[in-house]
Amino acid sequence: MRTSKRSAKRSASERPVLITGAAGFFGRALAALLRRSGVKPVLSDLRAGAVDGLPCRGCDLTDYAGVKRLLRAAAPGGIYHLAGVFSGDYTANYRGNFLPAKHLLDAALELGLQCRVLLVGSAAEYGAPAKNPVPETAPLNPVNFYGFAKTLQTRLGEYYSRVYGLDIVTARVFNLTGPGVSEALFPGRVGRQIAEYKGGKISSIKVGRLDSWRDYLPVEEAAAALAAVMARGAAGEVYNVGSGRPVRMKTLLADLLARNGVPYTAVESSPGQAGRLDVNRIYADTRKLNALKARR
Repeated sequence: MRTSKRSAKRSASERPVLITGAAGFFGRALAALLRRSGVKPVLSDLRAGAVDGLPCRGCDLTDYAGVKRLLRAAAPGGIYHLAGVFSGDYTANYRGNFLPAKHLLDAALELGLQCRVLLVGSAAEYGAPAKNPVPETAPLNPVNFYGFAKTLQTRLGEYYSRVYGLDIVTARVFNLTGPGVSEALFPGRVGRQIAEYKGGKISSIKVGRLDSWRDYLPVEEAAAALAAVMARGAAGEVYNVGSGRPVRMKTLLADLLARNGVPYTAVESSPGQAGRLDVNRIYADTRKLNALKARR
């Protein structure tokens, strides 16, 4: 692999880390964690601006030339690739979840950057697992386009690690909770409706099925897990990032309501019919991550 003159002057540990998707829920939590540990990251998102007091460089990751400019200017020693989209549309997922990862890896390869790249995957890659807790070695059988695109990203990282020798690790993240979580996710949708209900804008909180089980982790803990994977994960490996505990959606909803002083009677549930590929229960086997975190 070629080494650029700029990156050759400083080792990877001496250079800044880059966070893509830094203006998002997860990106902000990770940036805050790194700053508390004494690291001042370089932030990037689709639009330029500021994120919690730090400048954020604008970059459309679907534009390869723009990605090359970003990496050339930042010369990062590590890249946390958090940027992505959550959609049911194939084209949106391909452009938002697969293409940016390919552009980052291609640009790092072309520029000869000696840096570690952490790809953020998803529990949706597993689909409906045959057993729980689900380990990293379980078959990847996504049941939606989001999980499919994330699976493509994972396979791409494995390929570039094996064929080109790039230093790539993958954190397969389960569900996240915390203030500011996206409204595309259950806690975010419920949180918005709770605020609207308390403000008198709606008369009930509408939800779908509540009998499924998921693995939820506070975003601050997930950010710490990403930092551990970046620091000590083995190149080419995948690490589940979750709590390792199943939570029934009805229980999660009741907790969100109780914490906001809203009675459960405000809920209007429309469970609908479970589909053939419905995921009823999934939670992470976190032994691999726990062993990594135990190493200091």
